[in-house]
Amino acid sequence: MVSRRVPALALLVVWSGWVCAAGEQGVAAPWEAKKVFEEIAAESGRVRADLEPLLKEGWSGAGEVYANQIGDVIEQLRYLERAAREAGDAPESLSKGFAVYFRAESVELLLNSVVEGVRRYRNPALAELLEGRQRDLERRRQDVRRYLAELVEVMERECRVAREEAYRCRVELIQEQPRGSSRRH
Repeated sequence: MVSRRVPALALLVVWSGWVCAAGEQGVAAPWEAKKVFEEIAAESGRVRADLEPLLKEGWSGAGEVYANQIGDVIEQLRYLERAAREAGDAPESLSKGFAVYFRAESVELLLNSVVEGVRRYRNPALAELLEGRQRDLERRRQDVRRYLAELVEVMERECRVAREEAYRCRVELIQEQPRGSSRRH
């Protein structure tokens, strides 16, 4: 009878450990994490909206390279928006969260070059606006990084609690076995 309660008890301990750890350590609740991912998707959309008119303009000479880069950045921004929405729908997914983080980092690097091209071949004021958008995107990416770090910490703690509880349950089960009974059933 006791052995049937052990798995249920272990599950309860793991779940309650996660809930307590999340509350104590400040990992964002799923709806707060969703907001973080929604904000990075929205910021990506704003950057894309600023860049799309540039793609339609005629770029000649050395500027053609920047036109190609703008197209690449726009494509990456679309991927980032989609990845951020997917991560917002599953904020506990590390793989989706890290996909957003690394894609945002990649967009920022590409955007550096595009900003310089816009400054040099088009409009310095627009380049300033894009730099501001880039800083906003970087802040959002850092929010994602903080969230992921907290989530990893909670998951590691959860795994440690589960291992400790599993060990305790194994010891309890071994001690419950009557003397002389075999270990195999």
